[in-house]
Formats: sequence, structure tokens, C-alpha cells
Amino acid sequence: MPAAETFCAAVFGWRCDTDPREEAGGYTLARPGESRVAALSPLPQPGRPPAWTVSFAADDADAAVARVTAAGGSLPTGPMDVFDQDRFAVVADPAGAVFSLRQGRAFAGADLFDAPGALGWTEPLARERERHSPSAPRCSAGPCAPRSRTRSGASAGRTSAVR
Repeated sequence: MPAAETFCAAVFGWRCDTDPREEAGGYTLARPGESRVAALSPLPQPGRPPAWTVSFAADDADAAVARVTAAGGSLPTGPMDVFDQDRFAVVADPAGAVFSLRQGRAFAGADLFDAPGALGWTEPLARERERHSPSAPRCSAGPCAPRSRTRSGASAGRTSAVR
């Protein structure tokens, strides 16, 4: 992961802090200052290509997974507890696009958005819109709750986005 840390420091200005616990497996938080914006993690399986992922906050990870599978998505991994930090699952929409769901516990997740070096937007890239839409969060219909933001882009108030 040193090459990824070097790249992210050069491109985004991130400082990387690796969890020293052996059982954390090299999990590394990235910060463009004091705020958490991302994490770097070793590949979970040998031969898997490097990739960027996105995690959506959930009030209840198990209930969110049930909605994903009921809508035709799949569950490659989890849900599982990650120490006392969060409950986490890797899911895929019906077209196979993978994303994660995380129910924050002791770890609140990212705390800076829409600022230099932080997440500004995410969207699925789809060949067929209909295959993505059943499990995609529907912000206008209810399951997504917009976060309030401070002028700096930091999330204020409720941190859950998927209910």
C-alpha cells in the first residue's frame, strides 16, 4: 500500500494513518488535515484488481442488506461487525455494480465532504438504467436522507444516508 499512500498524498494532499493493530490488517485512514475523508485497505483476496469503492451509511446494515436483496441485488460479503467500529456489508445492485453499506458505531466514518481532497459526488455507471434503479437509493422517494452541511462541507447533524 505504500504506492497508494504516496499517490493519494501527491494527488489529494492526504496524510495516511495506519491502524497499528495486527488484526486491522493494515487499514489506513486518509486525512487532508484532521478530517477523515477515506481509507486505504489491502486487497481482500489475492489476484483481485485494485479499485476504489464507495460506502453508504445505513441506520441498520442488516435491514439495508435485506432491501438490496429484495430489490434483486446480491450480497458478496457480510454483514459483519468490524471490531466495535461499525457493521459492514458489500452488496451489488442487479447489474453487478458493487458498493458497501456501513452502520457506524464507534467509528463515525468520513467527516468532510465537498471540500478539496474529500468526496464530492458518486454515481453508478450503467449500461441499462433499469437494471440499477431497483436497489439504488431513491432520495426523492424516501430512503435517502440528505445531510445538512456546514459551509466547510463538513456533515452536520444526522450522519446516516440510507434507511
